[in-house]
Amino acid sequence: MNKNGYFFDNITEMVIWKKFKKYNRIKYFFLFFIGFFSGIILLTIINIIG
Repeated sequence: MNKNGYFFDNITEMVIWKKFKKYNRIKYFFLFFIGFFSGIILLTIINIIG
């Protein structure tokens, strides 16, 4: 029973870790996206003012 519980814990941990990694990738993608766009907007504003 203990061995079974340990095995189950390992599987749930793996699933949570995979979801976490997936979420992390999405989070970094959004951060990159936001940074990229704010950079473009900043350059555009500077060009308009300049």
